[in-house]
Order: sequence, then structure tokens, then C-alpha cells
Amino acid sequence: MEILRYDNKGLSLSPRVAFSKEAANNGDVSVSLANVSISDGGIYRCLVIYSPEKMEKEVLLEIFAPPVIRIPNKVIQKNKENTLTCTASGFYPVDIRIIWFRDNEELTNSELDKPERNPDGTYRVRGTVTLPPMDGQLDHNFSCRVQHLSLQQPLQEDAQLEYKALLQGYTVSEINGPEKLLDGEEATLYCTATNCPQGNPQVTWSEERAGKQREIPQCHPGGPGEAERLLGGSYFITCRKEGLQTHCSSLRFVPRVGQHRDVTLICRFVCAGATTERRFPCATIY
Repeated sequence: MEILRYDNKGLSLSPRVAFSKEAANNGDVSVSLANVSISDGGIYRCLVIYSPEKMEKEVLLEIFAPPVIRIPNKVIQKNKENTLTCTASGFYPVDIRIIWFRDNEELTNSELDKPERNPDGTYRVRGTVTLPPMDGQLDHNFSCRVQHLSLQQPLQEDAQLEYKALLQGYTVSEINGPEKLLDGEEATLYCTATNCPQGNPQVTWSEERAGKQREIPQCHPGGPGEAERLLGGSYFITCRKEGLQTHCSSLRFVPRVGQHRDVTLICRFVCAGATTERRFPCATIY
């Protein structure tokens, strides 16, 4: 694909490309590319013809995007096997290394999931480590360290874990919803927590897009204009108690291909200090 041509007929160039005719007349035919994205990477060929001479040069444009890392849950349970998760998102190219440390000592039993592609061409991935039941010293410091070509120094997030007693029988269901999301047709997702012993749990819903999460503000159903707000892209959240220790939260919305494709909706329950999240990917909208 030709992005620029400068000859005796004038100058033609693609959007986002900048070129100086004055500099070109002095021998500098450099171009500038604005708002670079992953798809801009590759080999560019510059051809200069100054009759009868002709010169050609290839330039490799490599794109790098640094990861953003986080440890979403820093609460584990005593006397129980636990899994810690570290997420890296928004990085390019795909090769990445996630290492777990306990008190600056590398843990060798960590695992790296298969990276997933974001809509903008960057990647996201999870690194996990499984901890055996800990009933002795509990004041360990855990660290997630990430190495990537875009980084001059590794990124690291530290976590002083919070320990909670085991919640007997406490469970959070997977998110239930329609088998197919239809463009423009209202859908409702449900997530239920059972056997939460300490009053009402805290519930939040979030949407994850291209590896970045945004908490959905509490917008309760009812009142004038509800249908119009749903069609306009609003979410409606309902929480209700079913029995003594069962809590159900629902999320109503109208799926749109342009707004929700490749978005993951997340429901988080916090009960007695323990955070549990469930995910519902909107991979396909018909």
C-alpha cells in the first residue's frame, strides 16, 4: 500500500502521514506517522528517483506496547490451598514472562495462561501460582514481576496478603444469561452467592474492554425513561435477598455489536473480606 508520493505532479499522502517538501528538496525524505497502532508495524520501502539515478531503502517499523499489571485479589484463606493471579494487559508483542516471588525467592510452580488478543491488537494474559495451605507464619510478601521487550526494567507489583478464615459452604455461581446475545434485544445476567454469613455482601459489576476494567455505576431500574436509557446503553443493576443467606444480583442491558462485542462483564461479590468474581464474555452478538 502506497502511503506517500511526491513528484512533479505534486504531493499525495495518506492520513496520519506528515512530510516536508522543503526538507525533501534538501535531500531529507523522512516521513512522520501519527497515532501509531499495532497494525502500522512492518517493512516500509522508500524509493527515490532522481533521473537517471534511483535508490531504494527498506525500514522496519517495530511496535512495542508496555503491559499494565495488577493482582486483582489479595485475600487468601487460612489452612486451604489458594491460587494467586497476576494479570498483564495491553502489551505487544506477544512474548512475555510473569514470575512470582515469595519474600524475594522465586516460586517455581507458577503457570502462564495462553495470551488472548485484544481488539486493538495488543494482548492480555494471566499468570498464576498455587500456594499450599499456610497455617504457620502468615506475614509473607508476594510479588508479581513481568518482563517484556517494551520495558527497560521489569514491572513488579507487591502484595501483602490478607488472610481470612474459611467460609464454610460459601459459593458464588457462574453468571447465568441467554445462550445468544441478540443485537438490540434486552438481556439479563444473574449471579448468586449462597451461605454468606456476615450480612449483605458487597456486589459490583464491571465491564472489561481491551484488558481495561471499568466499574459499572449503580443505576437501579424503575422510574420514567427506563426503556429509553436501556436503549441508550445504560445498565440496570438489581440485588435481592433470597432466603437467609442467599443473595442474587442481576444486570440488565441491551447488547449492541458496536458497544459490547469482545467486552467481558464481571460480577464481584465481597463476603467476610473474601472477593470472588465471575466473568461473562460477550464474544459474539448476533
